[in-house]
Amino acid sequence: MIKKLTVFISIIVINIFSTNAFSLNAIEQQFQVFQDAILHRDGIIKTLIKRIELLEGEVETIKNQDKIKQIVEQSLQNQPPDKTPEAATKNIEDNISKTEHTLAEKAFERQLLERGNLVLPLNTSVMDFGITTINAATDNIIIDGFAIFPVVVVGDIVSERVRRDTTQLSLGWRKGLPYDLQFETSVAWNYLNISRVKADTDEENFYDTGAGDLTLGLSYQWTNDHEWLPDSLIAARWKTTTGQDPYKYSDPENHSTGSGFNAVNIFYTAVTVDDPLAYYGGFSYTYNFDDQKSIGRIKPGNTIGFSLGTSIALNFKSSWSFGFSQSWTKKTRLNGQDLSGTNLTTATLNLGFNYALNNKLSLNTSLGIGLTEDSPDFQFGFNVPMRFGF
Repeated sequence: MIKKLTVFISIIVINIFSTNAFSLNAIEQQFQVFQDAILHRDGIIKTLIKRIELLEGEVETIKNQDKIKQIVEQSLQNQPPDKTPEAATKNIEDNISKTEHTLAEKAFERQLLERGNLVLPLNTSVMDFGITTINAATDNIIIDGFAIFPVVVVGDIVSERVRRDTTQLSLGWRKGLPYDLQFETSVAWNYLNISRVKADTDEENFYDTGAGDLTLGLSYQWTNDHEWLPDSLIAARWKTTTGQDPYKYSDPENHSTGSGFNAVNIFYTAVTVDDPLAYYGGFSYTYNFDDQKSIGRIKPGNTIGFSLGTSIALNFKSSWSFGFSQSWTKKTRLNGQDLSGTNLTTATLNLGFNYALNNKLSLNTSLGIGLTEDSPDFQFGFNVPMRFGF
């Protein structure tokens, strides 16, 4: 009896130890699985942090950098404990994707502000330094004599080629005002090089330099941040006569750096963003005031025009832009009479590139290709906007 009882107790003890051993093994296995899951999640988080650090290098403000870090921290803190590492990863990636879209919109906003398609925020300003070269060439036929009939000319007929190269150093300043308004002013220093070559190989060269006409303007942001309306801007600019007046100099070697006439320009611009594209277009009208000159009272023709184009974002720092602009100018009037051949039609294909050097500085380059005889052959320039108060 005692022997049977001993065997029975031994069996019970062995079962207890076996059960405990099995439970410990199961717990260890579950703990190992959980630990592997944590390590897997940590690895994913480290990868995401590295990706975020790369994105931080593309973002221009510390605010955006802190925002991305906060997204990761908030995603981890708000993550329920029963979710798998894969679910946590997807949640973080979704938040980062939304942030990237916001940053892309801000990059577009910076580019539109620098191009003057949007007004500056209150108490912010932009100082713009630029240099532009403009080349224009014309072929003229000069008749030294008189015509008996439309096809019979008595005298000399001489062909002449005139090439005009202009280099402009410009300085502009814009300031954000209350009530969605913006004040702006700009002036340029011009250097002119005019070459005239006749068919008999005689060549004349003229050089001149001086300040151009000062421009003052006021812009109003008519619509902004509307879901079904594009952002639109209405602006008015007044061009003064601070440059050299071409009608005040009798010296043929002196060539004006200004127009000699006051003018008011009114334009409307609309912009809409559809990442990664931004579309813009607008209309403009320029009224030139008449003035009494040495040869009589002159009224330059008024100009109406339009422009349209698109900007393509390559990343948070750089973008390409493509545009087209065209304008029509009426004939100039002298003492109330139209002057033949003074009406103009200009059309230009515009290409541009924008790159943000940092949060304060950007580099803009532009190329304009003339498409009509009245347009400059080409113009190339670059400017560096410097931002304050952002």
